[in-house]
Amino acid sequence: MANVPSNGITTADMTITYDASKLEYVKGEAGSIVINPSINFAINKEKDGNNKNIVLGMIHC
Repeated sequence: MANVPSNGITTADMTITYDASKLEYVKGEAGSIVINPSINFAINKEKDGNNKNIVLGMIHC
């Protein structure tokens, strides 16, 4: 990640929209920047072509 403040990021919420005829959602997992991902990270596949992602807590890069 670029341009992350020195004190990190406290919350991230994003929707990823994609062409389901060209891509297939298989899985998602938190990277090493997410602290305690079992509690602070979630992905919800709402439907083919649309995933909601949330990260809570402090993220350090």
